Amino acid sequence: MGRKRSRKMLNGADKQLLRVMRNSVGAVMLGAISVISAYGTPSKDAARQGYNIEIVSIVKSKDVFITIDDGWFPDRKVLNLIEKEKIPTTTFLIGDALQEHKKFWREYSKYGSIQNHTLSHPFLTEIKNSEARYEITADQKLISSITERVPYMMRPPYGAYNKNVTYDASLSGIKYVVLWSAEVPIGKDGYVREPFRIETFDAKELKPGEIILMHWDPGLYGAFNGLLRVVKEDGLKIGSLKKYLKK
Repeated sequence: MGRKRSRKMLNGADKQLLRVMRNSVGAVMLGAISVISAYGTPSKDAARQGYNIEIVSIVKSKDVFITIDDGWFPDRKVLNLIEKEKIPTTTFLIGDALQEHKKFWREYSKYGSIQNHTLSHPFLTEIKNSEARYEITADQKLISSITERVPYMMRPPYGAYNKNVTYDASLSGIKYVVLWSAEVPIGKDGYVREPFRIETFDAKELKPGEIILMHWDPGLYGAFNGLLRVVKEDGLKIGSLKKYLKK
């Protein structure tokens, strides 16, 4: 798009505020996921164009799936572990974070899948349709520029979406809006000093098919290892989301 925008990268205080907002909204979303329908409901105009997009929070699979959001705090140790152990992960990457750490994300793309998380992480349902469309399409272009692959999954920030959001996403090549059914919670300082735990939407043990939400936040390496330990203890395996959610 030819539209120019003056953007300010997040500073440390902004990033901490973002984490606090994510936590409060994420807790609500985690409790609501169980009632989300399998498919977005298109508007009449969208339906006439054959629009259909799938909303996914759990997968019919024997595996569990690790997804990691945002990207402001890339962790070399996590990347090395992913590479060494061949652990499939999907990162829903903010475009602004990609631009700040382009070299890291170019390398990560060799071992993990990078998908859309918008350009600057707004509530897509609280901004103008044109702005929401720009947030999605700009992130599509940025990710494509380093991976040479157009994202076909999107995780809307805070899990917030509506018919307009899913329609605009579909026009940008998005086939799946990927939510989550389990989360490794973070605190105001990320995972630092946070006791490891997993929360599921049904408050039960982790089970096959769960999509697990994590964040590229400080302390991710320890939380990531904690998750791997629990997955192993529960007799589960980590699957590739791309294998089940195909283009």
